[in-house]
Amino acid sequence: MIPAIITVMTTHQARQFRERWRLLAEAQRQELRETLPDRKFRQLAALMQSALGLGWDTHDEAQVDAVRQRWRRLREAVRE
Repeated sequence: MIPAIITVMTTHQARQFRERWRLLAEAQRQELRETLPDRKFRQLAALMQSALGLGWDTHDEAQVDAVRQRWRRLREAVRE
């Protein structure tokens, strides 16, 4: 068994760590805002094709119905 290496992080290091992740998240959000819709569509299509290639069933009627019900509840909640 490999022994665990435990290091103590100072408050300053923890803040730096959190700030780096905040900056990364902001950069990712900015990248998504700047991505053109046709590229997003191609990325989505590639993901869906990957699912099919892995044999995942993407047309399960029970799941489709559950998703439709969730969207209906969300629409109703927004209208209220």
